[in-house]
Amino acid sequence: MLCDHQCSFATPDYLKAIWRQLESEEAVGKAYSQYLQDALAKPYILGYHRYQYIDRFIPRKGVLKQGLLREDGTAYETLTRHIREADARALRGFAK
Repeated sequence: MLCDHQCSFATPDYLKAIWRQLESEEAVGKAYSQYLQDALAKPYILGYHRYQYIDRFIPRKGVLKQGLLREDGTAYETLTRHIREADARALRGFAK
């Protein structure tokens, strides 16, 4: 089981986020999709859990723990679209 993994991207409010930072929200969405596809192709992977549901800023580190939702509760639309589509493909794969 893969847990507490993700990639992040800079936002207008936070230029630094924890985890591996990619160049854009689109790039992170595509990376999630590819990572999930590659992980589930392995016979020894039981599941995958993406880290962090909602943004939280860590003042002592000066970085954002980036989630699927911004601090105000609004979704990162591009990221959630990619995740929704990738998860749906994964579910279809398990239904076979």
